[in-house]
Amino acid sequence: MWATPANKWSLNINPNYLISRRLVIGANYGGSGVVADQDQSINAVPLSTHFTTNPRFLNLGIYYMLGPTYEPFTNIPKTGLPGD
Repeated sequence: MWATPANKWSLNINPNYLISRRLVIGANYGGSGVVADQDQSINAVPLSTHFTTNPRFLNLGIYYMLGPTYEPFTNIPKTGLPGD
């Protein structure tokens, strides 16, 4: 699933919120643990932190993509880091 910029964000089963080309927050109902889609980057490695309920129902994640990225959407703010 692609992360979605704020002006196009809508509720869906697994909403992701693209803050910049590198920073993604999202929720995964069902707790599969997959929130951010690496297709928005080129060989980037996600740093992530998770909160998962017990039993495993809801997974909240924050992802920061390390490595070169491209711009899947227009008007996405850049972080100013190398590769942006």
